[in-house]
Amino acid sequence: GRRIKVARRVRTDLGVPDVLIDDRLVLELKLGSHEGEKDRLIGQCCKYSVEWVTWAVVIGMSKRKRKELVKLLAKKSLHYIEVVDFDLIEEDDDDED
Repeated sequence: GRRIKVARRVRTDLGVPDVLIDDRLVLELKLGSHEGEKDRLIGQCCKYSVEWVTWAVVIGMSKRKRKELVKLLAKKSLHYIEVVDFDLIEEDDDDED
């Protein structure tokens, strides 16, 4: 019965997270796997994780790039950041065109 507050792009002392849930969880969203965006994501996760549980939600990132991101987070001692991936297009190796 408790209401959960969800806010998008709210300004905080630590930056502007994409989604802040109940002042406990931050979702930082990234589309694709460009190096600049990946670097930015790591910096944002580092800042936000000081105050909140932080998840990196990546959309359209290959499995290989996702694994690289997880390894890089671990090297930066950010292994506790959850990386959640979503594919925009599902690929089926058995498809014949």
